[in-house]
Amino acid sequence: MSPHTLHSYRDSLKLFLRFVAGKRRDPTTIVVEDLTAERTLDFLRYLESHRNNKASTRNIRLSAVHSFFRYLGGEHPEHLELAQRILSIPFKRTELRQVEHFEFTEIQAVLDAVNRSTRDGRRDFALLSLMFNTGARVSEIVTIKATDLRLIPPPSVLLKGKGSKQRAYSSDSRATFLSVALFFFTVVAFLSVERSKKSCRSYSISSVMTEKYPCTNWC
Repeated sequence: MSPHTLHSYRDSLKLFLRFVAGKRRDPTTIVVEDLTAERTLDFLRYLESHRNNKASTRNIRLSAVHSFFRYLGGEHPEHLELAQRILSIPFKRTELRQVEHFEFTEIQAVLDAVNRSTRDGRRDFALLSLMFNTGARVSEIVTIKATDLRLIPPPSVLLKGKGSKQRAYSSDSRATFLSVALFFFTVVAFLSVERSKKSCRSYSISSVMTEKYPCTNWC
């Protein structure tokens, strides 16, 4: 389980316990019997009506609660009936997000818009090219380290995605060893400098790219 998922579950359970405790009660005094299915449904309604959460966020919170009660039911059979009741609470249907993509001519237009005569332009071109060629998320790009590069032909880069999943991307066979090495080193050098400033984050790259090249969508 990724750190992001762990943090999301932590925040969800914290909200849930605070809601069950109410304003006049210490959450540390809560017992399992307080965590009823009815109270859980009240919590979900509270998320939508008072916190203006959408169905997708509601489902994320419910997933964390389900995870907790799945563990509780498995480890403490005396609470199995309660766990089953809460696990039967359904998720709400949400609209599927349409996955959009660029055609080759559109990708080329974005790359042609980069001014490669400047240092920032060369950096942007390297980042854009790497993302377009690998299909990597911005969150995968910002975690690239020098040790993730393999410069022995055929050159490749190791990408680390959600859920600790890893995949290796090999360069196009038409690319020369020198150009690929320079390409990858440009990206890694930029990321290393930005990490030292503690400013290399997914949102920082996304905001810069969106501002410079508004025809792209990095979210």
